[in-house]
Amino acid sequence: MIGDFKEMLANNPDIHDSPVVGEDAYMKKWKKLDTKVSPLSYRIYSPFIGNDANILPPDVSRIYIEPILNPGDTEKFYNDKNSFGLIYDKNDMPKVYFRSMAYRFFDDDYNAVLGEDFMKCFDGVNKLIVKPAKNLGGHGIEFFERDSDGVFMNSNGNVLSLEYLKSTFETDFLIQEYFIQSDYISQFNPTSVNTIRMITYRDVKTGQIHILGAVLRIGLKGAVVDNASAGGGFIGINEDGKLGNYVFDKYARKTSFYNDKDFLKTEYIIPNYEQVKQFAIKVSKRMPHMGLLAHDIVLDKENIPKLIEINTRCFTEYFLQLTSKPVFDCYTDALIEYCITHKDKIGVGIIGTYR
Repeated sequence: MIGDFKEMLANNPDIHDSPVVGEDAYMKKWKKLDTKVSPLSYRIYSPFIGNDANILPPDVSRIYIEPILNPGDTEKFYNDKNSFGLIYDKNDMPKVYFRSMAYRFFDDDYNAVLGEDFMKCFDGVNKLIVKPAKNLGGHGIEFFERDSDGVFMNSNGNVLSLEYLKSTFETDFLIQEYFIQSDYISQFNPTSVNTIRMITYRDVKTGQIHILGAVLRIGLKGAVVDNASAGGGFIGINEDGKLGNYVFDKYARKTSFYNDKDFLKTEYIIPNYEQVKQFAIKVSKRMPHMGLLAHDIVLDKENIPKLIEINTRCFTEYFLQLTSKPVFDCYTDALIEYCITHKDKIGVGIIGTYR
């Protein structure tokens, strides 16, 4: 996080690590929760979204807010992609052909699969995606396609086999269908599945689930993943599904022209965006322990939303705070008071880990 901030400062002449208007109000607000809060987050984000004391300091979020909203004893289960089929309707996700969980093998419905039957799971299939079940940020994903001899190979020439996957992932991975995304979303980069990152929050006062905001993540031209950590860009989405005018990278560099698209000259609107929002709320309701979620949602060929991944930690506050508004915005004050009341439940070891 500190490294990212340094890169943001280095790559943006309009950002300076020096006092700015409104900083005192920001410090007063967040010191109620964390006396060690730094003004750096305010100095970084205020040039993009204005002098708003509700700008979220990511260190405070990691230390207090995320552990309080998302209890750690259930978090690992919810983050495991192999758990998704137990929580959500499988029709709301890409099809799974094979699962490896704790050195045991299963099909999409969690029926046991023998190792010798591994290749039978892919009869009639020509493209596959292999994912680590517990990694975040798109790391470790591999794509396989049948060659003219009917053998599955990845771009490095590795042949798909259970032995190869065991040596690469050891255990806890899954094999999914090669997802065909919406033609409309594909226009931004056809080589990557471009996902909508939507943040939901379970109100600490009412229990109601709110959409905090969203961005469209777009892979760099020719890339196979859309993650900002892998060089991809992201662009804000307003409440009606309209895309913003600028694509950002993770270091806050922005451009209106990206992958041959000029976002200043052309208006783009996410298809079925109201359905996407309702989909995120439906998914959030299936995770009652969790109060803060980052959904990675794709649109299929019919522009129907599907869940690719869900994150319960390190939910990249910069997506919203570079493109639209403070993460918690009008809910900030109530959340701070809630976290003050509950922060004694966070173990000292956890705080030390994040600091």
